[in-house]
Amino acid sequence: MASVFGRIKKGIISLFFENRMYSSILFRKMVLSIQIIVILFSIVILYFSLLLIRSTVNQLEENSSETILDNVYQMVNSEYQASKIFGRLKIESQKKHLKNITLMLENHIKKKYRANIVAGMSEGLAQEIVLEDVASFLYGSNRFWVISSDNKILAHTDEKYIGMDSGEVKGKFGMRIFNMMTKATKEKGDGYFDFPEEDKSGEERQRYYYCRYLQELDWVIGVDVDRSDINAEIKKRDQKTEERLRGVVEKIHVSHYGYIFIFDADFNIKAHPEYMKVVGKFDSAVNGITQKALAKELVEAAEKKEPMLEFIWNFAGDEEGDRRQIARIRYSEDMLWYIVITMDKEELASSSDRLTYIIVSMVVVMLFFLNIFGMIFLKKILDPIKELSDIAIKAKNGNLDLRCDIKSNDEVGILAAAFNSMIEQIKDNIDNLDRKVSERTAELDEKNLSLLAEIKERENAEYKIQKMNEDLETRVRERTGELRESLDALQKAQDQLVQAEKMASLGGLVAGVAHEINTPVGIGVTEASYLKEKTEVLLQSIKEGKLKKSDLDKYMEGAIGASKSILLNLNRAADLISSFKQVASDQTSSEAREFNVREYIDETLVSLHSKIKKTGHKIEVSCPEKLTIISHPGAFSQILTNFIMNSLIHGFEFIDEGNITIEVMIRDQQFVLCYRDDGKGMPPEKLKNIFEPFYTTKRGQGGTGLGMHIVYNIVHQTLGGVIDVTLPNDGGIAFYIKIPAEGVVVNE
Repeated sequence: MASVFGRIKKGIISLFFENRMYSSILFRKMVLSIQIIVILFSIVILYFSLLLIRSTVNQLEENSSETILDNVYQMVNSEYQASKIFGRLKIESQKKHLKNITLMLENHIKKKYRANIVAGMSEGLAQEIVLEDVASFLYGSNRFWVISSDNKILAHTDEKYIGMDSGEVKGKFGMRIFNMMTKATKEKGDGYFDFPEEDKSGEERQRYYYCRYLQELDWVIGVDVDRSDINAEIKKRDQKTEERLRGVVEKIHVSHYGYIFIFDADFNIKAHPEYMKVVGKFDSAVNGITQKALAKELVEAAEKKEPMLEFIWNFAGDEEGDRRQIARIRYSEDMLWYIVITMDKEELASSSDRLTYIIVSMVVVMLFFLNIFGMIFLKKILDPIKELSDIAIKAKNGNLDLRCDIKSNDEVGILAAAFNSMIEQIKDNIDNLDRKVSERTAELDEKNLSLLAEIKERENAEYKIQKMNEDLETRVRERTGELRESLDALQKAQDQLVQAEKMASLGGLVAGVAHEINTPVGIGVTEASYLKEKTEVLLQSIKEGKLKKSDLDKYMEGAIGASKSILLNLNRAADLISSFKQVASDQTSSEAREFNVREYIDETLVSLHSKIKKTGHKIEVSCPEKLTIISHPGAFSQILTNFIMNSLIHGFEFIDEGNITIEVMIRDQQFVLCYRDDGKGMPPEKLKNIFEPFYTTKRGQGGTGLGMHIVYNIVHQTLGGVIDVTLPNDGGIAFYIKIPAEGVVVNE
């Protein structure tokens, strides 16, 4: 042991008094880093440990007090349950006693009555003798009585009731107790009853009744007894229970200054270690912290989720009585008692402070020794590294004859052996370097000549490839020109067909609108002719002097009606012409403009009215009334016209009544137009060809096959959107057109 301490002493002296290691930068860095890490780690561990210790000590104290409080609470409730059981047993015993007395009375009445009848007495006399016996019965505080079928009290221990009507005898709150008992007893045969009544002094007393029905005499007999004797016994037992609890509480100590006490809802102390000092004073006790009534504060705290209260109650009037206490309160709903356990706040803090002081002292001592042993350990590790560092510096300056003498089996020994080997190898490399450089230079000269020859051959090959590429580009350019001419010719032919389709559509539009205009114009001409004829007749009457006021009134009435009809039909014709003008202008114009989508759809439908009204088909439009966009209205008109004509010609072929739905909405920042009809649709395998040019199912019947192709081009090229077509499960066909939101301006 002495040798161990000697080595430690020598190491400490070497560590702190030999300055060679302090010149090592690595040593200083590692010592500083380890000290910082250990100190920080210790501070963190110490901080959280102290918090944990303080909270753990407090928690242990609280758990201990909570356990004591739970035990006292359970004991109080157990005593309450025992008291209830005692009272219930006493009451049951009293009930059995009443029943036995009543059965004895019943047997006596039956025997006496039957004996009197056998002796030759009349029924009235026999009953009278029996009733005299009943009235003379005395058994403690019991009262005996008999009531007849007509509610007369035939016998009673108290003579004042004999002969009275049972309804005249009333209990508390005016209850006709005898009538109530008589009726219930006759229905059930017997029964127990419990009613309050006032004695001669006016004090309320509770009485038990037991009644039986004598069918033989048609009487109800009964016995009642005062409950005060039972209550007195129960009260006496409760007083003994309180005295026993008081003794238990006085023996329980919660640390040095903590204690338990119990008080009831009327602020009467039931148990306290200093019972004689606090009895009768608790209701006026004041919390020294809040200067409020202590009893009320404890009651309010008991109703909280965490039933705790901090208070000062100097019930003894001494210096120690001014200590702060932390109380936990538990309310017993059975006993209507508040059970309070207190813990001294200073005692709680001092326990954790003592433990904290011990731990801090241990940590400081541990850090001191860790620092010493850590530096010794570092010195042992870093000494060989310092020696290697010194040799490396000398080798750097040109001294390659030095070698490291460290011999060990750890990483430092391996590093020293590798270092010696490296110096040896460096020395050999320097000796052989000139020779290898000369040999390598000769090899490189030979390879350079060979490389120059390869570069010359590659330049010739690249020239040939460049020549071939130029010839190929010339051929591609010529072929591209030919293909472009063919494509331009094809595009002109297709544009001519599309234009022809547009003109044919516009021609159909003109014919339809002309037909629509003919009706209002014809009505206007007829009304004007009628008005001209009536005006001539009126003028003739004026010339002949035969004009009457009634004729003038009749003429004015007809003229006004004709004028209204002419104006109405001319306005209708003007609207048709305006719609036709707008639609026709838009179909022939490629310029974008702002327009109301709903109004433009209606104008397009007006232009197609002549086609639609000849059928039984219906068109339903769902579109916001104030939705306006900046786009190409002619494109929308052509799309709707092609969709509707396609439905009329193909979808509703051989169908008398069909439905078309046009829905416009803004969804996910896109303008969406949905068109659907419930016609016969088309085969699914042909759906993929619907947008191809010249594809039609009416080949040879006037169909060009360009309608849907035109729609596809308008959507993709003019509007910059996409179009999709589906076949709904319930029949027909549906088209969905989506235009990006950045291509429209929406004003709602």
